[in-house]
Amino acid sequence: CFIIDDTLIEKTGKTIEFIGKVFDHITKKYLLGFKMLVLGYWDGKSLIATDFSLHSEKGKSGNHGMSKKEQKKQFHKNRPIKSPSRKRVEELDEKKTEVVIAMIKRAVKNGLMVSYVLMDSWFTNDNMIKSIRAIKQGAIHLLGMCKMDGRKYNVKDGKELNSHQIITRYERRKGKYSRKHKSHYITVVADYKGEAVKLFYIKYHNAKEWKLLLTTIVYFTRKVYQYFISKVYHFN
Repeated sequence: CFIIDDTLIEKTGKTIEFIGKVFDHITKKYLLGFKMLVLGYWDGKSLIATDFSLHSEKGKSGNHGMSKKEQKKQFHKNRPIKSPSRKRVEELDEKKTEVVIAMIKRAVKNGLMVSYVLMDSWFTNDNMIKSIRAIKQGAIHLLGMCKMDGRKYNVKDGKELNSHQIITRYERRKGKYSRKHKSHYITVVADYKGEAVKLFYIKYHNAKEWKLLLTTIVYFTRKVYQYFISKVYHFN
């Protein structure tokens, strides 16, 4: 599978070219540095980085969290339009979700083929699902953590429900318990904007909230259930 990883690269030098403040989701603070987006290839034993990109965040004021004086002191270099370094510079302000899709397409074009792409909730959105399923006529699936927000899914009886409504409706009817992982889970097949998906809700015994794993792999065995639970635990 491919694994998408978004990591903060913290720096201290304010004169570094294009340096700025980026939001760290772990500390909930803005730190000086870049965000590094990595596409990894996992063969079951080893994880190999196949592509990467660096990103900055303009912020509401558009100054990357830096004053005019700080920006003026930064290193600057003019680059030819068609040079590889110019393309890297242009990537800085591109949407990470769009860059990820481009990375996956490049990897597949260069001969790396996978069954699915594993990602965190930040990347699991409408465009990502459609774009990945469009590669090689649906040969690659998506497996990603998903936010428990207001997005609605069309369940089998034709009703559109959000995640909280689905749990309320199906917890007693379809809820199961895993002794191995000490967790409750619910699986529901639904249609999400024209794409068949399986929603895998899980709540650990000491947790107050449910987690959601969304996948376009609709049919799978009991072993895959256990695999999914381990993936949710990895992101927990």
